[in-house]
Amino acid sequence: MGHVERLQVTAGRAYRVDFTLESAPVLSARVEDGSGRPVRGLEILVRPLPRPPWGLTSGGMLDTEQLRLDGTGHFAHGRTDPDGRIALRALGPGTYGVFCAREEWILEHERVLRPGDGEARVTAWPAHAVVGTVRDAATDDPVDRAHVTVVLRTGAGHAWTKSGTVTRGRLWLAWKPAAEETEHGFEAAVSVAAPGYLTRKKLILFPRGTRRRQVSFQLETPPARGFASVLLEVVDSWGKPVDLALLFRTDPASGLAVTPEGPGLYRLRAPPGKRTLRVAPRLRLGRTLEWTGSPEWREGHEALVRCELPAFGIVRVRRPASAGEKKPWLVAADADDGNGGGVFQIEEDEVRFAVVAGLWHFGPEGARRTVTVRPGAEVDVTLGG
Repeated sequence: MGHVERLQVTAGRAYRVDFTLESAPVLSARVEDGSGRPVRGLEILVRPLPRPPWGLTSGGMLDTEQLRLDGTGHFAHGRTDPDGRIALRALGPGTYGVFCAREEWILEHERVLRPGDGEARVTAWPAHAVVGTVRDAATDDPVDRAHVTVVLRTGAGHAWTKSGTVTRGRLWLAWKPAAEETEHGFEAAVSVAAPGYLTRKKLILFPRGTRRRQVSFQLETPPARGFASVLLEVVDSWGKPVDLALLFRTDPASGLAVTPEGPGLYRLRAPPGKRTLRVAPRLRLGRTLEWTGSPEWREGHEALVRCELPAFGIVRVRRPASAGEKKPWLVAADADDGNGGGVFQIEEDEVRFAVVAGLWHFGPEGARRTVTVRPGAEVDVTLGG
């Protein structure tokens, strides 16, 4: 270990200084995957910790460039050998956090090393990661201290939420993948919020076998006066974005403007104030397929509101090919549990309706069709006659 001696030097005199050097303590570890096999060639980084590492980083990952930017460049790093082992000289006594300097892997959470403790076993998993940049849309400058949230959804409807902080415009969020993510793939709704900026959100897909996706955000500042908006996320009861033509109504109804921002995401602008908002599919049977909320439009601000519609499916009603002359048909529809229904007129060969999931009856008297509508599914009904 290094040693420092201080002495006063006078011109014309010679001095003798003796140093006794001690060998630096060593931090040793063996990095294994989830099955106990060694991970070779993985860049590992250790740094002294003034406190335990949890909460300091996202997912046990830290890169050397970020350490330099943060002014905490006192670290040691190296690569694991073919047996997954690594030995690094410590910078002094104390506790060290161990991190992975690559985005493809994630280390065991809350893992620390101490000199003299012998070889530690550290588990590493192939990581899923969202990486990219967050910049000011007007100046292209990096945005610091933005908060990023990632909502993961699989095809089975299961959801997980991950969150972190953007440092100097660098978005880097990684996590240990669940088995369902690895086997089937998933979608990730990434939202970024920063003080003084409008919230932005993007939906990105992770097909099966994809571990890393790149995304960039350009954040806009709201106008100084006369601006009020709500960023509305519309999902079904399974948490999946609703990609249908929707009807938005407010009470009072003055001055509402709607701009689609992505699948299931809409920016609603209105004069400041609190008002009742109603959202429903444009083509629907039954008034129960509707969401009602009371968000507040605040001048110069934008609220993020989640709208969850009841479980519903799509029914596509078709006229039979043998109908002959094409004239409007009056068709009755009703839910088996009385939860919606009515009489509608078919002008074209087919029409699509959004209906509450359940058992439904369609058709004119004497030629009725009964179908089961499942959440998120689409079913065809061809009328007879």
